[in-house]
Amino acid sequence: MPPRSFRCLLLAVLLLAGAAARADRVVLRNGRVLEGVIESQDDQRVILRTVGTRLTLDMNRVKRVERVGEEERSALVADLLQAELPPPPFPDALKPLRAEVDRLFAEREHAVRAAANLKQALADEPRLQQERHATFSRYLELQEELHGMAGRRRGLAYRETLETTQRAAAEVHRLDLELDGIRQRQEGWRAQVSAYPGLLSAVRAHAERMREEFHEDEEDGRGTVWLRDVSARLDGLESDFASVRVPLRQNGRRTIVTARLNGRVDVNLLVDTGASVVTLTEAVAQRLGLSYDRTAPLQLMLADGSRSPGYATILNSVEVGEARLENVQAVVLARPPAPDLDGLLGMSFLSAFSMTHDGTSNRLELRRFAPSGR
Repeated sequence: MPPRSFRCLLLAVLLLAGAAARADRVVLRNGRVLEGVIESQDDQRVILRTVGTRLTLDMNRVKRVERVGEEERSALVADLLQAELPPPPFPDALKPLRAEVDRLFAEREHAVRAAANLKQALADEPRLQQERHATFSRYLELQEELHGMAGRRRGLAYRETLETTQRAAAEVHRLDLELDGIRQRQEGWRAQVSAYPGLLSAVRAHAERMREEFHEDEEDGRGTVWLRDVSARLDGLESDFASVRVPLRQNGRRTIVTARLNGRVDVNLLVDTGASVVTLTEAVAQRLGLSYDRTAPLQLMLADGSRSPGYATILNSVEVGEARLENVQAVVLARPPAPDLDGLLGMSFLSAFSMTHDGTSNRLELRRFAPSGR
């Protein structure tokens, strides 16, 4: 049997859209036809009742009145009374779950937008990096020209070169600010994307628990029907995710994976959630033909507490098994983190996934939020 709310809606539709075989009809002089139950009629007026409404019509507006038989009218009155009953209250036991579900779908919309913004930012950053590198190189060339003019009289050529140098310096500063802004926004977008899968898991677990614990006297009670609907909607959200399982190698307490960089060079990387970015050795960078600015070294803290200079770069792609991410931030290290390693698989790759380690098969499951193929 359909739920009560559905029956009420169905009755309203039948009455308002026209159930001519069961309803009284009042035909107005302007051609409009009203249907329902005629409660009373005299020479002055006719009172017509529909779902939730009583209409009082002046007889000088009425062309004719068509009444159904008493049996049909009695059945229609009963249906009207049923339709006008207030819906049963939503069960208190399910209200916390309903609030969680509402929050989940709101957070999903935030995560979808964040994923799209993150994808665009990761595509824009390499372009800006290259533009910044070219502009900074031009700035250094102009500085050399100025130094070469130092012993000469500072005429028009010197002033023009100085102005060009200042414009290049200002452009480098602008690009630095834009890159810093993109990186900061990426952190926020990554946080939104990475928080959503955990929230989904928690809400699904709560819904499953309530389906086992919650009981109503009516088989089609409001809470029971709502739980079935919510469970189906939550199941449908799984299509937002893509999962892959990656084989691991253990070396003592270290977890190592084979990764393919830029689609052509295979390397051994230590899985390190404490590393903010993917790191590579200079030897790997040379094999890849990476370009990076050696004039702006970063000082990185390694796992053993030591510091090492590094140089920022962008990898076109990082693949671990079938898990692939494009435009990945990376740092080229002056020395390897360990003799048998080519670098670290850090959070510039790992933060795009939720991770689960299956100790039995020694595999890493990487689950990525990718709605509509994002």
